[in-house]
Amino acid sequence: MGLFLQNKLFYAILMHMKHTHKLNSFLFIAPLCLFLSCVSAPPKAFHLQKAKKEKTATYFCLPGSVKILQNEIPSHGYANEIELHSAKGEAESRQILISGGEKGLENISVSFQWEEASTDLQVDLGLIAYTPVKKPGLRSFWKRADFPDPILDLRPFSIEKNKNRIVHLTAKTSTNATPGIYNAFIYVKSNEDLLWTIPFQIKVYDLALPKTARLKTAFYYYFDEANEERYYNGAWTNEMSEAMYKKALEFRFTSPPSLSWKENAANNDWTSFDQRIKYWLDAGATVFDLPVSFRRTTSIEELQTKHIPLLEKLEKHLIEKNWIDICYIYYFDEPSLSSIKTIKEQLKHIKEKVAHLKIMYVYGTNRAGEKAFVDLVDIWMPNIHQYKEPFAKERQAAGDEMWIYTCIGNIHRRHPDNFRVDWYGASHRALGPWLFAHEIDGYLYWRIDRWVFNPWETAETFPWANGDGMMFYPNPDKKSLPLASLRLHAMRDSFEDFDLLTMLKEKGERRGYFTEEEKELLSVQELTDGKVWFEKDDNTYDTFHKRLLEALCRPD
Repeated sequence: MGLFLQNKLFYAILMHMKHTHKLNSFLFIAPLCLFLSCVSAPPKAFHLQKAKKEKTATYFCLPGSVKILQNEIPSHGYANEIELHSAKGEAESRQILISGGEKGLENISVSFQWEEASTDLQVDLGLIAYTPVKKPGLRSFWKRADFPDPILDLRPFSIEKNKNRIVHLTAKTSTNATPGIYNAFIYVKSNEDLLWTIPFQIKVYDLALPKTARLKTAFYYYFDEANEERYYNGAWTNEMSEAMYKKALEFRFTSPPSLSWKENAANNDWTSFDQRIKYWLDAGATVFDLPVSFRRTTSIEELQTKHIPLLEKLEKHLIEKNWIDICYIYYFDEPSLSSIKTIKEQLKHIKEKVAHLKIMYVYGTNRAGEKAFVDLVDIWMPNIHQYKEPFAKERQAAGDEMWIYTCIGNIHRRHPDNFRVDWYGASHRALGPWLFAHEIDGYLYWRIDRWVFNPWETAETFPWANGDGMMFYPNPDKKSLPLASLRLHAMRDSFEDFDLLTMLKEKGERRGYFTEEEKELLSVQELTDGKVWFEKDDNTYDTFHKRLLEALCRPD
């Protein structure tokens, strides 16, 4: 309500200036008011207080997605134990915030021990580190502070007085795990003296997530800054790149692995191409980006003589292998209005010869392609704020795919996304349910390793944007694989919810009807309205996740 009244007041001031002909003042104040209406931070979901108000050292068990600064502690919304609910083949995360009280704590160690040894469940403990937000994002908490995001390997640590540190926990359940309840304890010590024993419990349901995610995804690595002196200093290898493609699958998204196919097409020998596709399909990849050497500036003559003949061979082979629906061409990106006509002519000539090969169209700042490219592209990709349901349903009914992407164009908007460091972790957790609500086929994110600016020194990746293009952190040891972020774990949980929702929908369809509880869950109305609103309380997503698992395992 405060933000609404503030914007109404801004509007009234602007209109008064305009109608009283105070033009110079209007031209100055108008952009300022627009700016302030964007950056005003929404109210916090977690009630927080200054850490110095808690005199004694203590701990709080929290959802995996919440973002709390080092001088804050929660006043409610926390627990004294960790309780997880998981399908087989799933990963679930939580946080343990340790407050140092008025004296601080030294040489803290944290360990985990099962009551009974389990080989089908793995628990990873990490230490959340921080990235400096020096210039708050346009839609953010509007704070200059060190924000929790990179996750280090766990090591002993100390806490200053009136500060906190956060331990990150992820439980990974194998697809072979026996359903049931597993108990453990987390021991927190300071200088070898036991401070707390934290109970841990995970319930594994008799339900397995499919190895290959139901949501198609394309997240791009480039690795072009990795070997700079400030990062890996020449130590980055092709083997490390391959390992990062696999690391992506651990977070339930696909980073399309590098492919080559032109030599295969020219020689009519697809052996190496097929081996690589099959390898990554078996690993869980959802899609493959087929590289091409033509661009929007390529002439029609060159297209016809040099490129289309090879595309015809490629299409024929993909159809034979039944891979035509998981491969695409992404040869132009966010076309300007002036380039739409040229691209349309190219597409006409391509589609005349290769009608089934999927071509991706990422919108950018305009929607002109929605008229120009009908029946010429196969994957439509508006930015999340550009999504229009009537057009989307029309194209999906015609056999096309509807994807969504987010990027810097969202930094002043209230939609869920996966990248903003200094905004709600719940916005990352809401992304999967938002995509499910609109029956979206895929999600693209343009880059996850943009280290133009050192992310250990600043979270800013673009002006007024913190985190866009940067989901992993270069490892400080300059030799081990990059470190995951809190945002990645929250996004993974949201994609897992997308899969579980899809499975629940399929359960009702097989049965021929849906129960009232299933209808409520599938509406995802308690998480998002499918527009800009999403639930800010991180605990709500964990409760919803539990209800999803229970509904899926309930006998018909």
